[in-house]
Order: sequence, then structure tokens, then C-alpha cells
Amino acid sequence: VRNLPTDNHLTVKEDVVIGGGGGGDGYKYPHAYNVYGEVIDPTNNMPKQPKQQMAPGQERPLPTDRVQSHIPKGGTDSTWLYPSPQMFYNALTRKGKRDTGDPFTLDDVTTIVSIHNNLNERTWRELMQWEGRLHADACAQPTLLRFCGRPDDLTPKAWLRTWLGYPKPFDRHDWTVDRCGTLVRYVIDYYYDEETSQGDKELPALHDDTAVRGIQVDVRPAVDSFGSLFDRIRMFYMRRTGAAPPAPTIPRPSFFSSSSSSASSSPSASPDAPEPAAAAAAA
Repeated sequence: VRNLPTDNHLTVKEDVVIGGGGGGDGYKYPHAYNVYGEVIDPTNNMPKQPKQQMAPGQERPLPTDRVQSHIPKGGTDSTWLYPSPQMFYNALTRKGKRDTGDPFTLDDVTTIVSIHNNLNERTWRELMQWEGRLHADACAQPTLLRFCGRPDDLTPKAWLRTWLGYPKPFDRHDWTVDRCGTLVRYVIDYYYDEETSQGDKELPALHDDTAVRGIQVDVRPAVDSFGSLFDRIRMFYMRRTGAAPPAPTIPRPSFFSSSSSSASSSPSASPDAPEPAAAAAAA
């Protein structure tokens, strides 16, 4: 669930105000262009009018249909819209990713996008476990305002677990939630576990929780405030007492695993492992 590859060089042109989320005067972002002259949507760092044409050298067209998510989009009355397979492929082409990293073919793209969509829906449901159990009285309908992928930055929890011998997450996301006017940052670590990946479905349905068992999603509020720290303490207690579902099972340290399973500590153990996280919810 990594962000669709984006362009690093943005040029600020003017200011725009996006929506109103949970009230107030809306959220102000710089109006920016990438190096290709395309206007960038600052909520997801993707072109506001993504191109659906075939990429240079592409042998055949990919589907251009986009799936509407069930994740409420901050500042709107709608939900986030997932990228089409063609958009996904174009983004990889634009960033030169087609010929680097784990190999993939045109036949893989639709599968990758289906897994990506499934994981984003699952991430939102995990996030709503926190919001629904701890803040339902304050905000009945939180929304996802913006997000970013940070695959090279370990969260403090992931860093500590890695130091203790656990495998690194293959991706990280930061999601900013609008809790009816209060902005709350959530951090999400994504882990690949080859031991639980047997039987994963090639084309998972959007809300099939058992379709992608080989990827574990660890969602929690970032400790940006005392309130978020208190939420994490409360959720820990609720999980210990059975008042909330248990925390996700993170792959074990390699020294607890057999030599055959220790390869699962790296997403490169499976050619497709990093790819389910190749794109976050796109506008």
C-alpha cells in the first residue's frame, strides 16, 4: 500500500482551499505542478486529472475503470476513488519503476491494484476500530483528509521491533483523519508474512478480509499528543480484556523461525510482496 510513485519536484503556484471536512473554513494547500506540468492534488500527491492513455512502449491497453472506495474523503460528501490499472502503470512508467525493483508484467497490474484496494479498505476498517470504540460520541463519521507513503521511514514501534529481531515492515503510511474538525494522524505499518500467505486470492474482493492473509496491517494513532497516547493505552487495555479485537499478528523474529520460513522477513521473499502496497487510495 505504498503511494503511487510521485514526482519529487513541485512548483508552488498559488493557494487553494479544499473542502471543509468536519467544519471550519476548509484546508489550505499550495497549488502545485509536477515536472510534467500536471496540477497536483496535495491530498494524495497525484495529478488532479490523471492520464488514462497507454504509456510509451506499452503493448496493449489496461483497464481504465476506477473503483469507488468506502473511505469517506475529507472536505467532500463522497469517498476516495482508487486508481485504475492504467493509471497505476502510467505512474510506474513516469517514475522509471517498470524496469527496476521486482519484475512485473501487464498481466500483474490488475491483480496488484485489486490487492491494493482490498488493503486500503482493510486499513480503514482497522482505523475505525479505534475511532468507533474511543471517539464515536465525539464524531460519528470521521473522514480521511490526506495520506502519504513513507516506506523508508520506520515508525518508533517498527524500529524497536526491528532492533529486537522482528522483520521490518515493507511499507509505512501516515493517514490524517478529520475527526469532525480535529485532525489526527494515524501511522500504519505493513508486514509481509510468507507463512500466512498460502491460499491468498489472486483477485481479492474489496471487502474480503481473508483474501490477503500474507499481509498484516498494524494501525494506531501517532503519539502526537497526550490524547493519542491515552488512546493507545486504552486500546491496549481493551484488547487485553477482550473488549476489542486483538492486535494484528506481526511476523516472528527470524531466530524463532525455521530456516525455510526466515526468508519471509523480507518482502523480496515473494516477487509480488511489495507490490500490493504500491499505491495508496488515489483521488
